[in-house]
Amino acid sequence: MSTVEGSGADPEPLLPASRDRVDILIVDDTAAQRMAIESVLAELGENIVAVDSGREALRFLLDHDVAVILLDVNMPEMDGFETAAMIRQRPRTRNVPIIFLTADTDELHAARGYSLGAVDYLFSPFLPDILRTKVRVFVELARMHAQASRHAEERVALAAEQAARAAAEANNLRLGVLAEATRVMTRPLESASIAGDLLRAVLPYVADLAGVIPASAARTSEAEGVWLRVDAEGRLGSPPAGIAGHREILDAALRVIVSHKLETLTAKDGSGTWAIVAPLPARGTTLGAMACAMLESNRRYTTADIDLVRDLASRTAIALDNRSLYREIEERDRRKDEFLAMLAHELRNPLAAISNAVTVLEKLGHQDDDTARIRMIIGRQTHHLARLVDDLLDVARVTTGRIVVERQPVALGDVARRALQAFEAAGKTAQHEIVLKTNSVWVIGDASRLEQVVANLLDNALRYTARGGRIVVSVQRDGTEAVLRVSDTGRGIPAALLPQIFDLFVRGGGGGHA
Repeated sequence: MSTVEGSGADPEPLLPASRDRVDILIVDDTAAQRMAIESVLAELGENIVAVDSGREALRFLLDHDVAVILLDVNMPEMDGFETAAMIRQRPRTRNVPIIFLTADTDELHAARGYSLGAVDYLFSPFLPDILRTKVRVFVELARMHAQASRHAEERVALAAEQAARAAAEANNLRLGVLAEATRVMTRPLESASIAGDLLRAVLPYVADLAGVIPASAARTSEAEGVWLRVDAEGRLGSPPAGIAGHREILDAALRVIVSHKLETLTAKDGSGTWAIVAPLPARGTTLGAMACAMLESNRRYTTADIDLVRDLASRTAIALDNRSLYREIEERDRRKDEFLAMLAHELRNPLAAISNAVTVLEKLGHQDDDTARIRMIIGRQTHHLARLVDDLLDVARVTTGRIVVERQPVALGDVARRALQAFEAAGKTAQHEIVLKTNSVWVIGDASRLEQVVANLLDNALRYTARGGRIVVSVQRDGTEAVLRVSDTGRGIPAALLPQIFDLFVRGGGGGHA
């Protein structure tokens, strides 16, 4: 028998909750919206705190713990994304669940919200029951955490009361399962086993049989997916073919994928709900379904358990969707790197022809004719463009993993001297005082790459040091390390630029030449 929500008897929930009130923080600059959300959440019976700005929210969080934060995206001065980033920076609030609320349906904004650690992103207008259900799950998690802390403090005093101690241990165990499920879903995005690891985290405490079925199953005759089962001996493994109730769960999963609505399966003897099948919603679509069932244990689900499975399904969908987005971004990044490598390679051919033509013109022309200055400009800019193409090729090689480093003993002083000589031969050091201080220091490295590093440092020093300035290149030994230092009397690096100084293509303002 299939229903949209649980039916039948209402036995003890898998995760009993304490009755202590917890704080729910609403952050919205619109008074009407704050009142509307407070009205929706009023029946939860919790302490609802509403503020009108990100700054007020941060001030409140300095001294208070909250179960969940409902955060408006579009606010003046400090928007929801900036507020979330500040919340995540503080250890005390780093793991507080954040649900973004917005009328803006831009999927890029939603992706940004999830990247900041949001557990959900709801578009207005939203259904009150949906919002209330999502918030209730986080309230229960916060309540159980507080209850576990109290149990830890009361354990000595209540040591004689065996029933209370057993309840505390059970709650701690279940809280650990939820924490493990959260850890699985927040692991690095390149992980390929999110579904399987999640099922291992929740079995056998939430189900005897559980599975994650992809949306593609709705287009086939069989609902394939990832399934795990706990047998009568407590062993974890794949369910055998033809296991009781499996076909009924599979049929329900196919219906849920199509309808996008949660279904429960009720026992024929009227003892209650024995299976829950929840959709995996993400960005307006359904990625599949999550199924949880009680078989050999004969346990039954309550309304609170249905809410828990719904929340687990929602979190699983977010994790799977984030992984899909990550792989898509990786693929686009790979194509971009390949394009840059191809572009840089193709540019070298016309540059070589231009460089050769300039050399021929230099031999045919005279230093005092009208074209001498033009030839000099063409030659200098061609050399500069060739260097830019070489840099682009190096970047492409690094990002695509094709750069070759030949490691061998290298005299670091000789590397610095050759780099400086190249600049002197090009006449780039004539307007500066250059000092080279070297000791006998040997390193294991690639001589050409090290020379390229020194050349880049020298080029930067010459670019940002005014004519007549002093540039010192030193090579010294510091214990077991070699230190190569390029210092100058230029204007230095602005403090605001220091955090990005080693990012690709980052540079300061105009040069320091007079």
